[in-house]
Amino acid sequence: NGRVRTTANCDTSSLSQRFYMNELGEIRSKYNPGLCLDPRYGISYPQHGHQFHACFSDIYGEDSSEARIQQFIIVPETEQIQSVYYENCIEYHSTFNTIYQNGCRTHVVQKFWFSEGYFKSWFGTGTWNLISQRNLPWVSDFDRNPNGVHISSTYGNGDDARYYMDVKFYDNTTPYYEYRVSFPELRNPDSLVLQISEVELPGMLLDEGEYIPPDSTARSYWLACGGTGGVVYEHCAVAEEVAQDNEVHEVRCCADSPLTGFTYKFATCAAQVGRKVWGESIIGGKCHGSKTYAEAVGICKSVGSRLCTKEELLADCTSETGCMFNHEMIWSSTPV
Repeated sequence: NGRVRTTANCDTSSLSQRFYMNELGEIRSKYNPGLCLDPRYGISYPQHGHQFHACFSDIYGEDSSEARIQQFIIVPETEQIQSVYYENCIEYHSTFNTIYQNGCRTHVVQKFWFSEGYFKSWFGTGTWNLISQRNLPWVSDFDRNPNGVHISSTYGNGDDARYYMDVKFYDNTTPYYEYRVSFPELRNPDSLVLQISEVELPGMLLDEGEYIPPDSTARSYWLACGGTGGVVYEHCAVAEEVAQDNEVHEVRCCADSPLTGFTYKFATCAAQVGRKVWGESIIGGKCHGSKTYAEAVGICKSVGSRLCTKEELLADCTSETGCMFNHEMIWSSTPV
Protein backbone atom coordinates (compact mmCIF):
# COMPACT_ATOMS: atom_id res chain seq x y z
CA ASN A 1 0.00 0.00 0.00
CA GLY A 2 1.28 3.50 -0.73
CA ARG A 3 0.27 7.11 -0.51
CA VAL A 4 0.25 9.19 -3.67
CA ARG A 5 2.73 12.04 -3.68
CA THR A 6 2.98 14.51 -6.55
CA THR A 7 6.34 15.57 -7.91
CA ALA A 8 7.67 18.32 -10.16
CA ASN A 9 10.07 15.95 -11.88
CA CYS A 10 7.94 14.07 -14.39
CA ASP A 11 9.77 11.07 -15.81
CA THR A 12 8.00 9.18 -18.60
CA SER A 13 10.42 6.28 -18.24
CA SER A 14 9.46 5.68 -14.60
CA LEU A 15 6.73 3.07 -14.03
CA SER A 16 6.09 4.57 -10.59
CA GLN A 17 4.62 7.60 -12.39
CA ARG A 18 2.46 5.63 -14.78
CA PHE A 19 -1.17 4.76 -14.15
CA TYR A 20 -4.06 3.44 -16.20
CA MET A 21 -7.81 3.13 -15.89
CA ASN A 22 -9.37 -0.22 -16.79
CA GLU A 23 -12.89 -0.94 -18.01
CA LEU A 24 -14.19 -1.03 -14.42
CA GLY A 25 -13.01 2.52 -13.81
CA GLU A 26 -10.25 1.46 -11.43
CA ILE A 27 -7.08 3.55 -11.45
CA ARG A 28 -4.25 1.04 -11.25
CA SER A 29 -0.53 1.47 -10.83
CA LYS A 30 1.83 0.03 -13.42
CA TYR A 31 4.56 -0.02 -10.78
CA ASN A 32 2.54 -2.04 -8.24
CA PRO A 33 0.25 -4.52 -10.02
CA GLY A 34 -2.83 -5.46 -8.02
CA LEU A 35 -3.15 -2.09 -6.29
CA CYS A 36 -5.94 0.43 -6.98
CA LEU A 37 -6.39 4.07 -6.03
CA ASP A 38 -8.57 4.06 -2.91
CA PRO A 39 -10.57 7.26 -2.24
CA ARG A 40 -11.46 6.27 1.33
CA TYR A 41 -8.17 7.85 2.34
CA GLY A 42 -8.11 11.60 1.98
CA ILE A 43 -11.84 12.38 1.95
CA SER A 44 -11.83 16.13 2.65
CA TYR A 45 -8.50 15.72 4.47
CA PRO A 46 -5.73 16.70 2.03
CA GLN A 47 -2.93 16.01 4.49
CA HIS A 48 -3.81 12.30 4.34
CA GLY A 49 -4.19 11.97 0.60
CA HIS A 50 -5.34 9.03 -1.51
CA GLN A 51 -3.52 5.75 -1.20
CA PHE A 52 -3.11 2.65 -3.32
CA HIS A 53 -4.57 -0.48 -1.74
CA ALA A 54 -5.40 -4.00 -2.87
CA CYS A 55 -8.07 -3.90 -5.58
CA PHE A 56 -11.49 -4.81 -4.19
CA SER A 57 -12.60 -6.26 -7.54
CA ASP A 58 -9.88 -8.89 -7.19
CA ILE A 59 -10.92 -9.69 -3.62
CA TYR A 60 -14.72 -9.42 -3.65
CA GLY A 61 -15.53 -9.64 -7.38
CA GLU A 62 -16.14 -7.06 -10.09
CA ASP A 63 -19.88 -6.80 -9.39
CA SER A 64 -19.54 -6.35 -5.62
CA SER A 65 -20.54 -3.18 -3.79
CA GLU A 66 -17.02 -3.00 -2.38
CA ALA A 67 -15.55 -2.77 -5.88
CA ARG A 68 -17.55 0.44 -6.55
CA ILE A 69 -15.59 2.22 -3.83
CA GLN A 70 -12.47 2.20 -5.99
CA GLN A 71 -14.14 3.14 -9.28
CA PHE A 72 -13.86 6.50 -11.02
CA ILE A 73 -15.11 8.16 -14.19
CA ILE A 74 -13.41 10.75 -16.33
CA VAL A 75 -15.47 13.81 -17.28
CA PRO A 76 -13.84 14.96 -20.55
CA GLU A 77 -15.72 18.26 -20.69
CA THR A 78 -14.36 19.46 -17.35
CA GLU A 79 -11.16 17.33 -17.24
CA GLN A 80 -12.19 16.02 -13.82
CA ILE A 81 -11.90 12.56 -12.28
CA GLN A 82 -15.00 11.76 -10.25
CA SER A 83 -15.52 9.02 -7.68
CA VAL A 84 -18.40 6.68 -8.56
CA TYR A 85 -19.08 5.84 -4.91
CA TYR A 86 -18.59 9.23 -3.21
CA GLU A 87 -19.49 11.44 -6.20
CA ASN A 88 -16.66 13.80 -5.26
CA CYS A 89 -13.78 14.77 -7.54
CA ILE A 90 -10.06 14.21 -7.18
CA GLU A 91 -8.34 17.43 -6.17
CA TYR A 92 -4.67 18.40 -5.93
CA HIS A 93 -3.40 20.15 -2.80
CA SER A 94 -0.16 22.08 -3.34
CA THR A 95 0.68 22.47 0.36
CA PHE A 96 0.66 18.76 1.17
CA ASN A 97 1.56 17.55 -2.35
CA THR A 98 -1.33 15.10 -2.26
CA ILE A 99 -4.49 14.28 -4.17
CA TYR A 100 -7.70 13.83 -2.20
CA GLN A 101 -11.50 13.86 -2.51
CA ASN A 102 -13.45 17.11 -2.45
CA GLY A 103 -16.73 18.39 -3.78
CA CYS A 104 -16.66 18.80 -7.56
CA ARG A 105 -16.04 22.42 -8.60
CA THR A 106 -14.78 24.21 -11.68
CA HIS A 107 -11.29 24.95 -10.46
CA VAL A 108 -7.89 24.23 -11.95
CA VAL A 109 -6.91 22.04 -8.94
CA GLN A 110 -9.44 19.46 -10.18
CA LYS A 111 -8.31 19.45 -13.79
CA PHE A 112 -6.00 16.68 -15.03
CA TRP A 113 -4.56 15.77 -18.39
CA PHE A 114 -2.79 12.63 -19.49
CA SER A 115 0.27 12.46 -21.71
CA GLU A 116 0.35 10.27 -24.82
CA GLY A 117 -3.00 8.66 -24.07
CA TYR A 118 -1.53 6.20 -21.54
CA PHE A 119 -4.50 6.83 -19.24
CA LYS A 120 -7.47 7.61 -21.45
CA SER A 121 -6.86 4.76 -23.86
CA TRP A 122 -8.01 2.27 -21.24
CA PHE A 123 -11.20 4.11 -20.32
CA GLY A 124 -14.63 3.80 -21.84
CA THR A 125 -14.08 0.85 -24.17
CA GLY A 126 -16.02 -1.60 -22.02
CA THR A 127 -14.51 -4.55 -23.89
CA TRP A 128 -11.66 -7.02 -23.57
CA ASN A 129 -9.47 -8.00 -26.50
CA LEU A 130 -9.75 -11.73 -27.23
CA ILE A 131 -6.26 -13.25 -27.50
CA SER A 132 -7.24 -16.89 -27.91
CA GLN A 133 -10.01 -19.35 -27.14
CA ARG A 134 -10.50 -23.09 -27.10
CA ASN A 135 -12.89 -25.79 -25.90
CA LEU A 136 -11.80 -27.87 -22.95
CA PRO A 137 -11.70 -31.56 -23.93
CA TRP A 138 -14.45 -33.73 -22.50
CA VAL A 139 -13.34 -36.22 -19.86
CA SER A 140 -15.76 -38.98 -18.85
CA ASP A 141 -16.65 -39.81 -15.26
CA PHE A 142 -14.63 -43.01 -15.49
CA ASP A 143 -11.43 -41.17 -16.38
CA ARG A 144 -11.69 -38.45 -13.78
CA ASN A 145 -8.83 -38.06 -11.40
CA PRO A 146 -9.76 -39.38 -7.94
CA ASN A 147 -8.60 -37.52 -4.87
CA GLY A 148 -5.02 -38.22 -3.93
CA VAL A 149 -3.77 -39.28 -7.37
CA HIS A 150 -0.59 -37.47 -8.28
CA ILE A 151 -0.69 -35.20 -11.34
CA SER A 152 2.74 -34.98 -12.95
CA SER A 153 2.14 -31.96 -15.15
CA THR A 154 4.88 -29.48 -15.88
CA TYR A 155 5.00 -26.41 -18.06
CA GLY A 156 6.87 -28.28 -20.78
CA ASN A 157 5.08 -31.62 -20.47
CA GLY A 158 1.47 -31.78 -19.34
CA ASP A 159 -0.23 -34.88 -17.98
CA ASP A 160 -2.89 -35.38 -20.67
CA ALA A 161 -4.62 -38.09 -18.64
CA ARG A 162 -5.37 -35.62 -15.87
CA TYR A 163 -7.24 -32.77 -17.57
CA TYR A 164 -4.14 -31.00 -18.82
CA MET A 165 -4.61 -28.72 -21.83
CA ASP A 166 -3.18 -25.48 -23.12
CA VAL A 167 -4.26 -22.64 -25.39
CA LYS A 168 -1.32 -21.17 -27.29
CA PHE A 169 -1.28 -17.72 -28.81
CA TYR A 170 2.13 -17.38 -30.39
CA ASP A 171 0.95 -14.68 -32.77
CA ASN A 172 0.12 -12.22 -29.99
CA THR A 173 2.93 -9.74 -29.29
CA THR A 174 0.84 -7.04 -27.64
CA PRO A 175 1.58 -6.69 -23.92
CA TYR A 176 -1.38 -5.98 -21.65
CA TYR A 177 -1.49 -4.84 -18.04
CA GLU A 178 -4.48 -7.03 -17.22
CA TYR A 179 -5.52 -10.49 -18.38
CA ARG A 180 -8.78 -12.31 -17.84
CA VAL A 181 -9.46 -16.03 -18.14
CA SER A 182 -13.19 -16.67 -18.51
CA PHE A 183 -15.37 -19.73 -18.93
CA PRO A 184 -18.48 -18.42 -20.71
CA GLU A 185 -20.21 -21.79 -21.04
CA LEU A 186 -20.28 -24.90 -18.88
CA ARG A 187 -20.92 -28.37 -20.25
CA ASN A 188 -23.69 -28.69 -17.70
CA PRO A 189 -25.51 -25.33 -17.67
CA ASP A 190 -27.16 -26.23 -14.34
CA SER A 191 -23.84 -26.82 -12.59
CA LEU A 192 -22.98 -24.49 -9.74
CA VAL A 193 -19.38 -25.66 -9.41
CA LEU A 194 -16.31 -25.03 -11.56
CA GLN A 195 -13.07 -26.54 -10.27
CA ILE A 196 -9.73 -25.31 -11.56
CA SER A 197 -6.42 -26.59 -10.28
CA GLU A 198 -4.12 -24.03 -11.86
CA VAL A 199 -4.12 -21.42 -14.59
CA GLU A 200 -0.79 -20.20 -15.98
CA LEU A 201 -0.17 -17.26 -18.27
CA PRO A 202 3.47 -17.69 -19.30
CA GLY A 203 4.76 -14.55 -20.96
CA MET A 204 7.17 -14.01 -23.80
CA LEU A 205 9.87 -11.42 -23.13
CA LEU A 206 10.14 -8.90 -25.94
CA ASP A 207 13.38 -7.07 -26.49
CA GLU A 208 13.39 -3.30 -26.70
CA GLY A 209 11.98 -2.17 -30.02
CA GLU A 210 10.21 -5.44 -30.81
CA TYR A 211 6.84 -4.20 -29.56
CA ILE A 212 5.45 -1.19 -31.33
CA PRO A 213 2.36 0.40 -29.69
CA PRO A 214 -0.66 0.58 -32.00
CA ASP A 215 -0.86 4.37 -31.71
CA SER A 216 2.82 5.04 -32.42
CA THR A 217 4.21 6.33 -35.67
CA ALA A 218 4.59 3.57 -38.21
CA ARG A 219 8.13 2.40 -38.88
CA SER A 220 9.56 1.03 -42.10
CA TYR A 221 11.48 -2.19 -42.70
CA TRP A 222 12.89 -3.92 -45.74
CA LEU A 223 11.07 -6.79 -47.40
CA ALA A 224 13.03 -9.27 -49.48
CA CYS A 225 12.00 -11.85 -52.04
CA GLY A 226 11.57 -15.31 -50.54
CA GLY A 227 13.80 -16.94 -53.14
CA THR A 228 16.12 -15.27 -55.61
CA GLY A 229 17.83 -18.41 -56.90
CA GLY A 230 20.85 -16.24 -57.51
CA VAL A 231 18.88 -14.16 -60.02
CA VAL A 232 17.28 -11.00 -58.63
CA TYR A 233 13.99 -11.18 -60.50
CA GLU A 234 13.58 -14.92 -60.86
CA HIS A 235 10.78 -15.38 -58.30
CA CYS A 236 9.43 -11.92 -57.42
CA ALA A 237 8.75 -8.73 -59.32
CA VAL A 238 11.49 -7.05 -57.27
CA ALA A 239 14.24 -8.37 -55.02
CA GLU A 240 13.56 -5.94 -52.18
CA GLU A 241 11.16 -3.17 -51.21
CA VAL A 242 10.15 -1.07 -48.22
CA ALA A 243 7.04 -1.66 -46.10
CA GLN A 244 5.56 0.01 -43.03
CA ASP A 245 5.30 -2.17 -39.94
CA ASN A 246 1.49 -2.12 -39.96
CA GLU A 247 1.33 -3.73 -43.41
CA VAL A 248 0.92 -7.50 -43.70
CA HIS A 249 3.43 -9.80 -45.39
CA GLU A 250 4.78 -13.34 -45.15
CA VAL A 251 7.02 -14.65 -42.36
CA ARG A 252 10.17 -16.75 -42.44
CA CYS A 253 12.60 -17.08 -39.54
CA CYS A 254 16.34 -17.42 -39.03
CA ALA A 255 18.50 -18.82 -36.23
CA ASP A 256 22.18 -18.53 -35.37
CA SER A 257 22.37 -22.11 -34.08
CA PRO A 258 20.60 -25.36 -35.02
CA LEU A 259 16.89 -25.56 -34.24
CA THR A 260 14.53 -28.47 -34.86
CA GLY A 261 13.15 -28.24 -38.41
CA PHE A 262 15.45 -25.42 -39.47
CA THR A 263 17.63 -25.83 -42.58
CA TYR A 264 21.32 -24.92 -42.90
CA LYS A 265 22.54 -23.94 -46.36
CA PHE A 266 26.23 -23.47 -46.80
CA ALA A 267 26.57 -22.87 -50.51
CA THR A 268 23.76 -20.34 -50.92
CA CYS A 269 23.67 -18.73 -47.50
CA ALA A 270 26.69 -19.07 -45.24
CA ALA A 271 29.12 -18.54 -48.07
CA GLN A 272 27.51 -15.17 -48.87
CA VAL A 273 26.79 -13.77 -45.40
CA GLY A 274 30.00 -15.13 -43.89
CA ARG A 275 28.41 -16.98 -40.96
CA LYS A 276 26.18 -19.96 -40.24
CA VAL A 277 22.44 -19.29 -40.50
CA TRP A 278 19.54 -21.72 -40.21
CA GLY A 279 16.17 -20.89 -41.82
CA GLU A 280 12.57 -22.11 -41.71
CA SER A 281 9.06 -21.21 -42.90
CA ILE A 282 6.87 -23.62 -40.93
CA ILE A 283 6.78 -22.25 -37.40
CA GLY A 284 4.69 -23.92 -34.72
CA GLY A 285 3.46 -26.44 -37.26
CA LYS A 286 1.97 -23.95 -39.70
CA CYS A 287 2.73 -21.28 -42.28
CA HIS A 288 2.38 -17.62 -41.35
CA GLY A 289 1.20 -15.30 -44.10
CA SER A 290 -0.30 -11.81 -43.97
CA LYS A 291 1.28 -10.76 -40.67
CA THR A 292 2.34 -7.34 -39.40
CA TYR A 293 5.96 -6.73 -38.48
CA ALA A 294 5.25 -7.05 -34.73
CA GLU A 295 3.39 -10.32 -35.31
CA ALA A 296 6.27 -11.64 -37.40
CA VAL A 297 8.76 -10.83 -34.64
CA GLY A 298 6.62 -12.70 -32.10
CA ILE A 299 6.18 -15.75 -34.32
CA CYS A 300 9.93 -16.21 -34.76
CA LYS A 301 10.68 -15.48 -31.12
CA SER A 302 8.13 -18.10 -29.97
CA VAL A 303 10.45 -20.89 -31.14
CA GLY A 304 13.72 -19.26 -30.12
CA SER A 305 14.54 -17.79 -33.52
CA ARG A 306 14.44 -14.30 -35.02
CA LEU A 307 13.48 -12.43 -38.14
CA CYS A 308 16.10 -12.71 -40.86
CA THR A 309 18.05 -9.72 -42.02
CA LYS A 310 17.57 -8.46 -45.56
CA GLU A 311 21.05 -9.73 -46.40
CA GLU A 312 20.17 -13.25 -45.22
CA LEU A 313 16.93 -13.37 -47.21
CA LEU A 314 18.65 -12.18 -50.38
CA ALA A 315 21.29 -14.88 -49.82
CA ASP A 316 18.48 -17.49 -49.90
CA CYS A 317 19.02 -18.54 -46.30
CA THR A 318 15.30 -19.44 -46.07
CA SER A 319 14.47 -20.33 -49.66
CA GLU A 320 12.88 -23.71 -50.37
CA THR A 321 11.85 -24.14 -46.71
CA GLY A 322 8.16 -24.47 -47.45
CA CYS A 323 4.85 -22.59 -47.54
CA MET A 324 5.29 -21.55 -51.20
CA PHE A 325 6.88 -18.32 -50.00
CA ASN A 326 9.68 -18.24 -52.58
CA HIS A 327 7.44 -16.01 -54.68
CA GLU A 328 6.42 -13.72 -51.78
CA MET A 329 7.97 -10.69 -50.14
CA ILE A 330 9.21 -11.63 -46.66
CA TRP A 331 9.62 -9.45 -43.58
CA SER A 332 13.22 -8.69 -42.64
CA SER A 333 14.55 -7.20 -39.40
CA THR A 334 16.50 -4.58 -41.33
CA PRO A 335 15.06 -1.10 -40.73
CA VAL A 336 15.05 1.53 -43.43
